[in-house]
Amino acid sequence: INLIAPAESLYELYWRAVLEVSLTGAFLTCHVFGASMLAAGRGCIVNIASITGAEMGTPGRAAYAASKAGLVGLTRVLGIEWAGRGVRVNAIEPGPVRTPMVERAIADGILDEGEIVDRIPAGRLAEPDDIARAVLLLASDEASFVNGQTLVVDGGYLAYGASRPASR
Repeated sequence: INLIAPAESLYELYWRAVLEVSLTGAFLTCHVFGASMLAAGRGCIVNIASITGAEMGTPGRAAYAASKAGLVGLTRVLGIEWAGRGVRVNAIEPGPVRTPMVERAIADGILDEGEIVDRIPAGRLAEPDDIARAVLLLASDEASFVNGQTLVVDGGYLAYGASRPASR
Protein backbone atom coordinates (compact mmCIF):
# COMPACT_ATOMS: atom_id res chain seq x y z
CA ILE A 1 0.00 0.00 0.00
CA ASN A 2 1.03 3.59 -0.38
CA LEU A 3 -0.20 7.01 0.61
CA ILE A 4 1.31 9.84 -1.37
CA ALA A 5 1.56 13.01 0.72
CA PRO A 6 4.26 15.38 1.90
CA ALA A 7 5.88 14.05 5.08
CA GLU A 8 4.59 16.98 7.13
CA SER A 9 1.00 16.13 6.08
CA LEU A 10 1.29 12.39 6.70
CA TYR A 11 -0.91 11.35 9.58
CA GLU A 12 0.64 8.89 12.02
CA LEU A 13 -2.27 6.53 11.37
CA TYR A 14 -1.35 6.33 7.66
CA TRP A 15 2.35 6.00 8.48
CA ARG A 16 1.59 3.05 10.76
CA ALA A 17 -0.76 1.44 8.20
CA VAL A 18 1.89 1.46 5.47
CA LEU A 19 4.59 0.09 7.78
CA GLU A 20 2.24 -2.54 9.22
CA VAL A 21 1.43 -3.92 5.77
CA SER A 22 4.74 -3.51 3.96
CA LEU A 23 7.25 -4.19 6.74
CA THR A 24 5.55 -5.86 9.69
CA GLY A 25 3.46 -8.03 7.35
CA ALA A 26 6.58 -9.15 5.53
CA PHE A 27 8.35 -9.88 8.83
CA LEU A 28 5.45 -11.96 10.12
CA THR A 29 5.24 -13.87 6.83
CA CYS A 30 8.98 -14.58 6.90
CA HIS A 31 8.70 -15.57 10.57
CA VAL A 32 5.94 -18.13 9.96
CA PHE A 33 7.22 -19.62 6.70
CA GLY A 34 10.84 -19.31 7.78
CA ALA A 35 10.16 -21.46 10.85
CA SER A 36 8.85 -24.28 8.65
CA MET A 37 11.79 -23.92 6.28
CA LEU A 38 14.30 -23.91 9.13
CA ALA A 39 12.70 -27.06 10.55
CA ALA A 40 13.04 -28.72 7.13
CA GLY A 41 16.61 -27.46 6.69
CA ARG A 42 15.86 -25.86 3.33
CA GLY A 43 13.87 -23.13 1.67
CA CYS A 44 13.93 -19.78 -0.04
CA ILE A 45 12.11 -16.51 0.58
CA VAL A 46 12.03 -13.65 -1.94
CA ASN A 47 10.71 -10.37 -0.54
CA ILE A 48 9.39 -7.59 -2.76
CA ALA A 49 11.00 -4.29 -1.80
CA SER A 50 11.33 -1.27 -4.13
CA ILE A 51 13.95 1.03 -5.59
CA THR A 52 12.05 3.75 -3.69
CA GLY A 53 13.54 3.87 -0.22
CA ALA A 54 16.22 1.27 -0.75
CA GLU A 55 17.99 3.01 -3.65
CA MET A 56 16.37 6.44 -4.08
CA GLY A 57 14.01 8.91 -2.48
CA THR A 58 10.72 9.92 -4.08
CA PRO A 59 8.82 12.96 -2.80
CA GLY A 60 5.58 12.23 -0.99
CA ARG A 61 6.46 8.65 -0.16
CA ALA A 62 8.04 8.78 3.30
CA ALA A 63 6.18 5.81 4.78
CA TYR A 64 6.48 3.68 1.64
CA ALA A 65 10.21 4.42 1.31
CA ALA A 66 10.86 3.69 4.98
CA SER A 67 8.96 0.40 4.80
CA LYS A 68 10.76 -0.78 1.67
CA ALA A 69 14.21 0.24 2.93
CA GLY A 70 13.40 -1.59 6.16
CA LEU A 71 12.42 -4.66 4.16
CA VAL A 72 15.84 -4.65 2.47
CA GLY A 73 17.49 -4.54 5.90
CA LEU A 74 15.25 -7.34 7.17
CA THR A 75 16.11 -9.42 4.09
CA ARG A 76 19.83 -9.02 4.73
CA VAL A 77 19.58 -9.97 8.40
CA LEU A 78 17.38 -13.02 7.79
CA GLY A 79 19.64 -14.06 4.91
CA ILE A 80 22.73 -14.11 7.11
CA GLU A 81 20.97 -15.58 10.16
CA TRP A 82 19.39 -18.47 8.25
CA ALA A 83 22.05 -19.20 5.60
CA GLY A 84 23.85 -21.84 7.65
CA ARG A 85 20.56 -23.62 8.27
CA GLY A 86 19.67 -24.05 4.60
CA VAL A 87 17.29 -21.12 4.10
CA ARG A 88 18.05 -18.32 1.64
CA VAL A 89 16.37 -14.90 1.85
CA ASN A 90 16.67 -12.36 -0.95
CA ALA A 91 14.63 -9.44 -2.27
CA ILE A 92 13.60 -7.88 -5.54
CA GLU A 93 13.68 -4.10 -5.88
CA PRO A 94 11.29 -3.31 -8.72
CA GLY A 95 11.24 0.00 -10.50
CA PRO A 96 7.95 1.33 -11.88
CA VAL A 97 5.57 -1.61 -12.48
CA ARG A 98 2.15 -1.53 -14.13
CA THR A 99 0.17 -2.62 -11.07
CA PRO A 100 -3.37 -1.62 -10.12
CA MET A 101 -1.90 0.86 -7.59
CA VAL A 102 0.24 2.52 -10.30
CA GLU A 103 -2.65 2.46 -12.80
CA ARG A 104 -4.87 4.28 -10.26
CA ALA A 105 -2.16 6.89 -9.64
CA ILE A 106 -1.82 7.45 -13.41
CA ALA A 107 -5.61 7.70 -13.83
CA ASP A 108 -5.84 10.15 -10.90
CA GLY A 109 -3.07 12.34 -12.36
CA ILE A 110 -0.69 11.64 -9.47
CA LEU A 111 1.80 9.98 -11.83
CA ASP A 112 2.58 10.87 -15.43
CA GLU A 113 3.26 7.63 -17.31
CA GLY A 114 5.11 9.46 -20.11
CA GLU A 115 7.51 11.11 -17.68
CA ILE A 116 8.23 7.79 -15.99
CA VAL A 117 8.76 5.91 -19.24
CA ASP A 118 11.07 8.70 -20.43
CA ARG A 119 13.44 7.71 -17.58
CA ILE A 120 13.41 3.99 -18.41
CA PRO A 121 15.88 2.93 -21.11
CA ALA A 122 13.74 -0.16 -21.78
CA GLY A 123 11.00 2.27 -22.91
CA ARG A 124 8.13 0.90 -20.83
CA LEU A 125 6.86 0.21 -17.35
CA ALA A 126 7.61 -3.25 -16.03
CA GLU A 127 4.77 -5.74 -16.15
CA PRO A 128 4.07 -7.97 -13.12
CA ASP A 129 5.41 -10.93 -15.13
CA ASP A 130 8.81 -9.20 -15.38
CA ILE A 131 9.01 -9.19 -11.59
CA ALA A 132 7.67 -12.75 -11.30
CA ARG A 133 10.44 -14.03 -13.60
CA ALA A 134 13.07 -12.36 -11.39
CA VAL A 135 11.51 -14.00 -8.33
CA LEU A 136 11.69 -17.36 -10.08
CA LEU A 137 15.36 -16.76 -10.84
CA LEU A 138 16.21 -16.01 -7.21
CA ALA A 139 14.15 -18.98 -6.02
CA SER A 140 15.80 -21.37 -8.47
CA ASP A 141 18.77 -23.66 -7.99
CA GLU A 142 20.71 -21.38 -10.36
CA ALA A 143 20.76 -18.83 -7.52
CA SER A 144 21.59 -21.36 -4.79
CA PHE A 145 24.57 -19.31 -3.54
CA VAL A 146 22.75 -15.95 -3.59
CA ASN A 147 21.65 -14.94 -0.11
CA GLY A 148 20.83 -11.71 1.71
CA GLN A 149 20.89 -9.80 -1.58
CA THR A 150 18.60 -7.51 -3.52
CA LEU A 151 18.11 -7.62 -7.28
CA VAL A 152 17.06 -4.38 -8.98
CA VAL A 153 14.54 -5.02 -11.78
CA ASP A 154 13.86 -1.61 -13.33
CA GLY A 155 14.60 -1.63 -17.07
CA GLY A 156 17.66 0.58 -16.44
CA TYR A 157 15.77 3.30 -14.53
CA LEU A 158 18.39 3.74 -11.79
CA ALA A 159 21.36 3.35 -14.12
CA TYR A 160 20.20 6.04 -16.55
CA GLY A 161 21.80 9.40 -15.83
CA ALA A 162 21.53 11.57 -18.97
CA SER A 163 19.39 14.69 -19.12
CA ARG A 164 17.47 13.72 -22.27
CA PRO A 165 14.70 11.11 -22.16
CA ALA A 166 16.04 7.57 -22.18
CA SER A 167 13.21 6.01 -24.11
CA ARG A 168 13.38 8.17 -27.24
